[in-house]
Amino acid sequence: MDVEVVPPAVVRAAAAARAFVEATPHDPFVTRTQFEWPAAIRSDGPGTVRLAVANIPITARVGADQFLRGGESRRLPPGSYDVVVSAPGYLPARLTVEILPEVSTVIAVSLLPETAGLLYVAARPWGTLLIDGQRVGYTGIAAHRITPGRHVVRLLRDHGGGTTDTTIEVAERQRVRLSWVATRDTTGDADRRRIRQLDAGEVERGVETLGDVLAPHQPPFPAAVRARALARLAEVTWSLGGTDSARALLRQAIQVDPFYMPPGDAFNPELQTAYRRVRRNTPAIAIQARATPC
Repeated sequence: MDVEVVPPAVVRAAAAARAFVEATPHDPFVTRTQFEWPAAIRSDGPGTVRLAVANIPITARVGADQFLRGGESRRLPPGSYDVVVSAPGYLPARLTVEILPEVSTVIAVSLLPETAGLLYVAARPWGTLLIDGQRVGYTGIAAHRITPGRHVVRLLRDHGGGTTDTTIEVAERQRVRLSWVATRDTTGDADRRRIRQLDAGEVERGVETLGDVLAPHQPPFPAAVRARALARLAEVTWSLGGTDSARALLRQAIQVDPFYMPPGDAFNPELQTAYRRVRRNTPAIAIQARATPC
């Protein structure tokens, strides 16, 4: 948003809306939420929420006390509603929907079975991940739930690096880890700390390694090492959906080493944008000058 063109009140409202969306828990199983607009718009009536029919017996709880089955609809006052969609034998999906006056909000979901596996993907340079032709998101990918069976996984290098395809067979509740890492990353001290676990998609062990780097030591690790460890930890946290926590870690990295800059092939566009915003808003260097009399 161009702050030189848009009025300040609109900028503040957009920032508040973005913060609300990013803070709302959601699951990737929700396929879409769409609005059906009437021919004539009115602003004084209730809206309608409808749960689309699925091939399994799904139920949605809308707000605190409204329940819908697949294909049912309900008239509700305009506003934001927390929705939980569930079905026996499937993992529930959570989202927040907007009910608008005289507008139908249609919720269509695709739930995953409780036996779903978990997919972890590490890539350097980063890329866009697709599963069976459907976009999942930018790498890194951590704990992405995937149905048991055979799947075609594609890594698309958005910056001209080509495409990589592979086929995986996922068993029930299996953890599958893929690694497309062309250049290995270190925390800056190649002889003592090398983040092999993260580069192999082993998020849990990699986080433990980063925690060891950041723990108090005598003598302590250099600032550049700790800043890189914080940045890698922010990268993992972001892939798990903890955007607020990731920003806090990036802020710590900047405060530890104001001159640290993440490698261009490490942070995907979403994380790069978050890093630039945090860096712009984080006071890291104070310049002091001798006071002179007026």
